Amino acid sequence: TRSLLIEPELSPDGAHYAARMKSREGDIVVVGSTADGQAVEKYGLGKGMEFAWASWAGNNKLLVSVAQSGTFEGEEVRFTRLVLIDRATGQQTFIGRREPIVDGDDVIFVDPAGEYALLSVQRTIYEYPSVVRFELSK
Repeated sequence: TRSLLIEPELSPDGAHYAARMKSREGDIVVVGSTADGQAVEKYGLGKGMEFAWASWAGNNKLLVSVAQSGTFEGEEVRFTRLVLIDRATGQQTFIGRREPIVDGDDVIFVDPAGEYALLSVQRTIYEYPSVVRFELSK
C-alpha cells in the first residue's frame, strides 16, 4: 500500500514527523505523532503554493519552502519562499524577502533550539546574496 505522506521529516526529539500530503485544495503540511502515527495537525499552504521541502527548527517550529510559478522579464520562472509554522500558536509567517524571488528558500543554518535561521538573501536581482539572520521566536 502507498503512503499518503510524502517526504516525511523527523523532529529533533523524534516525537513527531512532518510531511507533505496532497489534498483537493492543494498541498498541506501534516504533523503527526511517531508514537501512534496519527496526524495531530494540518496546515494549508495557500492557493497556488506548492510544497518544496520542510525542515524542523527546534521541536515546535517548521520551516517550509513553498513554490509558485510566475514570470520574470517575460520568462516563466519558479519562485520560492519560506514559511515559518509555529506549532504552539498555529501561526504561519513568511520569512526572508516579502515578495517571491527565484531563490527565496536558501537556508544556510538553523539554530537547533529554533530561535533563529541564517538565510542567503539577494536584496535585488542585481546584487550578490548576503547572509541575513531571521529571528524565529518572535
